[in-house]
Amino acid sequence: MVKQSGRIEPGYRMRQLIAGFLITVGLLGMIAVDSYACWTVALQECFERPVTQWPWVNPVGGTARWRNCALMGGQMVCWPSLPPTQPLRWGIQSQMYDQRICGNDQQAAWIIGQPTSEDPRYDPYPPNIDTYMIYGPVNLSSVVAAHVLFFYYNRSEPSHDSLYWGAATDFNLTPANMQVAESNWGRMVGLDFQETTMDLSNLRNYSTGDSVSMIGESTVYVFWRFKADGNANPAPPQGDIGAFVDQVIFAYDDGGIDLRSGALRLMRTDSSDFPVEPQLGDSVWASFDWQTCDGGVEEYPDFQVIGTVNELVVLDTVLSQVQPDTRITLYTDFWVNSAPGDYHVRIKLDTLGQVGETNENNNAANASYYVPPPNPAPVFTWVDPATDTLFADSIALLRWTCFDPDETALISIYYDQDQIGCIGVTIPGGSNRPELDGPDSLAWDVHALPQYRTMYVYAVVTDAQNQACIYGPFPVTIDHVRAANEPRGGLPTALTLGRNYPNPFNPVTTIEYSIPVSGPVTLRVFDIAGRTVATLVNEPLAPGNYRVEFNGRGQASGIYLYSLSTPGATLTSKMVLLK
Repeated sequence: MVKQSGRIEPGYRMRQLIAGFLITVGLLGMIAVDSYACWTVALQECFERPVTQWPWVNPVGGTARWRNCALMGGQMVCWPSLPPTQPLRWGIQSQMYDQRICGNDQQAAWIIGQPTSEDPRYDPYPPNIDTYMIYGPVNLSSVVAAHVLFFYYNRSEPSHDSLYWGAATDFNLTPANMQVAESNWGRMVGLDFQETTMDLSNLRNYSTGDSVSMIGESTVYVFWRFKADGNANPAPPQGDIGAFVDQVIFAYDDGGIDLRSGALRLMRTDSSDFPVEPQLGDSVWASFDWQTCDGGVEEYPDFQVIGTVNELVVLDTVLSQVQPDTRITLYTDFWVNSAPGDYHVRIKLDTLGQVGETNENNNAANASYYVPPPNPAPVFTWVDPATDTLFADSIALLRWTCFDPDETALISIYYDQDQIGCIGVTIPGGSNRPELDGPDSLAWDVHALPQYRTMYVYAVVTDAQNQACIYGPFPVTIDHVRAANEPRGGLPTALTLGRNYPNPFNPVTTIEYSIPVSGPVTLRVFDIAGRTVATLVNEPLAPGNYRVEFNGRGQASGIYLYSLSTPGATLTSKMVLLK
C-alpha cells in the first residue's frame, strides 16, 4: 500500500530471487538501485584470504579467528601442536570446482587429507583421526537471527566415517557443550560440493538431542568435525579419500532497519535529462528507485519519504505493508525555478520511529544546482545598409550599434543571397567580435565578388542565454565600374566636410565632402603633432558630393585631424582612432 501526496502514484512490482537470505548477503553490492532498505545483515567471514594467511589470522574488523584442532584426552589441542596423525590441512582446489559465494575458485579448507595432488578424489587420510575446524568467538547476544552458509565435499568411507557441524559456547569442545546442526555419514551423493546452511537458532545437543539455540549467547564458536574409525582403506575410489569444507559465510541480523538512499535523477517536464545550466523559469521534477532487500523480515514497517526543494515540500509519501524484495519508483511534484540562486533537493527515508534505524547518516539523498540571474538580450541595430542599397566597388563599409547590459555579447557578420534562414558565409574579420556597447564597423573587401551581385548581410548576436539573427534592411550591391571618388547625388552649393563615420573607428572610417566648383582639391590626415599621415585626395575635381575611406591600420590610437583644402577655403575636423 502506497499513500502519497504528489503528481504520480508510485507503482511497485514483486520479483522473486532464486537466492536465499545468505546469498543475498554475498550479492547485495551488485543490486543496482538508487536507494533501498534492508533488515541489517553483517558478513563476518569468508575464505577470501591468501593461502599464506590461513587459518591463523584474525578476520578484518573482528577478534574471531580460524583454528584447526583435535580433541585429545578430553582437551582441545590446536596447530602447531597437533601430531602428524591429525592432519587437518588447508590448500587449493582450482582444478576441480567452480567458484562459489565469495568469488574465489582457488581456496579451500582441507578438513582431512593431504593436498599433494590438488585433487580431493585422490588424497587419503589415516585411520582414527578426530579433527576439528573452529571459528570464533562471535557475539550473538543482540541479534535476532544468525546463519552459516558453507560448501562441503565428503568422500569418506561409507557407514564408517563422518563429517558433522554445529556450534558451542566454549572453545574446549566436549560432547556436553557441542550443539549439532547436521551431519553427513559416509559418501555424499554426487561429485560436486554441496551447499549447506546452518541455522544457529535451531541446533540440538550432541548428548541429549535437546533443541538448542545460540541466539542471545555472547560467546559462540562454530565447528566442523571429522571423525574416522580404525580401519585403513586408502585405495581410491572407494577408500578413505577425504572430506572438505569451503567458502564459509557467517551472517547475522541485528533486528534494525538500514535505510540507504542514493543519487537523485532530476528531469525536465518532458522527462529528458536535467540541463547542465538550468534557467530561470524552468520546471523540474525528480524520480528515484527504492527497493527492499530479499530476506530478513517478512514485512517491513511503514516508511515515510519526504522530498523538499529548499523549504518547499515536493513529496510526502508513506509506504505501508512493503514486502521484501519490492522495488518502487517514486516521483516528486514539479517545481519551478522561480528565482535565481541555489536550489537544494533532499529526499529522506524514515521508519516513523517504529524501529531503530541502524544508520541515520545514509538515509538521505541530496542534489544541488544553481540558477543564474536573468540576462537581457543584447540590442543590435544596423546603421549601414539601413536606409538604402549600399553600392560597393572595392570596400563595403558595414556599420552597426550593439548594447549588452552584461557586456558578454559576441557578434558574427555573414552575407546571404536572400533574407531567409540565416544561412550564409562569414565575412572575413566578422567572426565572434565583442560588442563595444555602441557603434562598430567592418570593412568588407568585395574585390573578388562578381559585378552587380546583390547580397544581404546579417548579424548573429549571442550571449550566455540569448541568440538572435538580424538581417540588414537593405542589400549590398557590387559595382566595380564606379570609382571611389565618383560624384554621387545632386550638385552641392557650398564647400562642406562631413563628420567621419564611424567615430571612433578601428581601423577604417568614411569621410564625406562636397565641392561646389571645379578646381584642385586636397584631403589630408594629420596626427595631433601636425605631421601628415595620409593624403586621401590630391587632384582636380568637378562639382559634386564625394566620399573617401581612411584606413588607420598601422597607426597608433589617438586623435587625428583631417583637412579639406580648395583654392577658396580650408575645412578641418577631428576623428578618434581607437584600437
